[in-house]
Amino acid sequence: LKQWCAFQILQVYARDAEPLQSGDDDVAIPPGTERALSAWRDGMDGEEANELEEDVLVAAAWLPERIMSLLEGIAAESAPSHPDSRPPARLMGDLLAWITTLDALDAAGSVDMRNRSSISGYIKKTGALGCIMNAALRVADLDVLRDESIFSCVEVGG
Repeated sequence: LKQWCAFQILQVYARDAEPLQSGDDDVAIPPGTERALSAWRDGMDGEEANELEEDVLVAAAWLPERIMSLLEGIAAESAPSHPDSRPPARLMGDLLAWITTLDALDAAGSVDMRNRSSISGYIKKTGALGCIMNAALRVADLDVLRDESIFSCVEVGG
């Protein structure tokens, strides 16, 4: 219940077409993200590193620090050999945070399409997307109805 209530509050902010922080000079990059950015820059040329920093600044303007921290940690914490190692409450929290992230991405993109590209670039760099999709597929349990007709969910009087 607490997770759901917190999720509802986050949804209000995520769907707002205003960034949490405004102005390129005033946007604070969280310390953990700053460390990740420093590691990601290794081996990049100057222009590529500048683009990445701009992507991170846009993400920091639109996403709460805790969600950025969660996205950066998901790939590192997910052990491919132990897909079900996360507690169910943590897994659901990650999925709710992901939905909030997608809502913020939509809101940012509605203000300026470049925001969508920048935030997507940041998410890609975190490596979180594949982990979140795998977690969602585990929770969805798509094999449950494999033997039933695709139309069974819309049959009348069944």
